[in-house]
Amino acid sequence: MIGNDGLKSLTCFFRGMPSLRFISLYFQQFGLITDKGMKGLSDCLQFLTPLQSIDLNFCCCWNITDEGLKSLSESLQRLTSLQSISLNFGECAEITDQGLKSVSESLQRLTSLQSLNLNFEECQKITDQGLQSLGDNLQRLTSVQSISLNFRRCEEITDQGLKSVSESLQRLSSLQSISLNFARCEEITDQGLKSVSDWLKKLTSLQSLNLDFEECQEITDPGLQSLGESLQRLISWQSINLNFEGCEEITDQGLNHLNDSLRRPTPLRPINL
Repeated sequence: MIGNDGLKSLTCFFRGMPSLRFISLYFQQFGLITDKGMKGLSDCLQFLTPLQSIDLNFCCCWNITDEGLKSLSESLQRLTSLQSISLNFGECAEITDQGLKSVSESLQRLTSLQSLNLNFEECQKITDQGLQSLGDNLQRLTSVQSISLNFRRCEEITDQGLKSVSESLQRLSSLQSISLNFARCEEITDQGLKSVSDWLKKLTSLQSLNLDFEECQEITDPGLQSLGESLQRLISWQSINLNFEGCEEITDQGLNHLNDSLRRPTPLRPINL
């Protein structure tokens, strides 16, 4: 199995490719990779300034901590030609708000970024404070067209964290596609869903929407009503995927109101409830 030295050797191999535009590295469940490996990766990445797209998957690399994300972030902020970033640190249990803050702050200089995908699924040490930092920096990405954020089963996240992200998204007038996964974040209620609904009202050019609040037990009919009222204002949408499976407080009344809001000819994707 590849460890820290192997990761560094592989990445530094790319330094001899000055025209390289795209990197995709998949190291899911490589438990031998630690912060030291992330530092080696970062030391090499910073020299690949022509990079336009980077896709890194370190899901279930449980020995990566905030220090590893700090090293990676320091190199990312130097890659100012980046147009697409995809980072997967799902189930890296030692990552906290500080690691998310490092990644978030690295986005400030990436003014050409058009697509952002962040996956911190089941990083249960991430809280509202981390999402506050993320929101503060997301709003600077004025050219971004697509954002995907996965905080599934980050159980310390509440309505306040979701509100922080939502308030930043409403400032991104270029957004065409958004995906938010807060499934099994059990502290999220109708109030959190309302904050999502409020920013949707201001992004009338949105084309694709994916919301996953599976098993958020505190979401009820009024939350769906608020969401439905916002969806009515989206004039350009082409696909919508909503997942409220396992939200046991939602009744037929809430579903009927949502369905009434979506009664327009459109290539609508399934609504999972």
